[in-house]
Amino acid sequence: MIFSPRLNLFLKLLFSENNSTDYPLFLSFKALSNFFDENDLEKIKNDLETISDGRIKVSLRDDGFYLFYPFFDMAFLLLEKGYSYTEISYMLDWRDFERYVANIFRKMGFEIILNFHFSYNRVRREIDILAQIDNILLCIDAKHWKKGMSESKLKFLAAQQKERCIFLAEYIRKCENVGPILSFPLNHTHSIHIFPLIITLYRTKYCVIEKIPIISANLLKQFLTWFDVNKYSLWHISVMTDKSLK
Repeated sequence: MIFSPRLNLFLKLLFSENNSTDYPLFLSFKALSNFFDENDLEKIKNDLETISDGRIKVSLRDDGFYLFYPFFDMAFLLLEKGYSYTEISYMLDWRDFERYVANIFRKMGFEIILNFHFSYNRVRREIDILAQIDNILLCIDAKHWKKGMSESKLKFLAAQQKERCIFLAEYIRKCENVGPILSFPLNHTHSIHIFPLIITLYRTKYCVIEKIPIISANLLKQFLTWFDVNKYSLWHISVMTDKSLK
């Protein structure tokens, strides 16, 4: 789908003036008046409703332009319709992308910790997102890429994420009480199975490198359905936590 220069400019303004907590999205007529006249805004309204197959509801009111569609959903709808990954990557910073990914996991029933910090061998480590459901703990690296990566680069990143999982497992083994440290309870089991996962903004084919999955965010829901059945075919590390649950 071709996005007109008029619509491109409007979208840049929309994302620069709003953030992930805003609903509805809003642009004042004062902000728009330097770039568009009433005829332009009516065309933009029609363009947005057309590209979303009616899912995006737009209202032109006395004070400005209201767009009734969630911030992240808007960004990924545009990607689905062929909007530039480069443009979206500038509209969403890496923090926005991490929150978007975390929110998908929450909707799928996972407990979430963003930007989990821990120390191993006196070196401080960070994991972008921890997502836990029952005794499964996903160790997620959210990559805000503007373009694809070479196979050698993907192998390097997969190895890094595997290493973080190993360090996290050792950290958990040494903890006297896992629950408060991870900030959510562990239920029904005395073991945790930790899986590395890399999720990208850039649309890429689903791939598994050294049994570590690398997927684009638009495929995440489908991947989680597959993961529920096939997870133990992937690389993972298990931790016995009997003492932490007493």
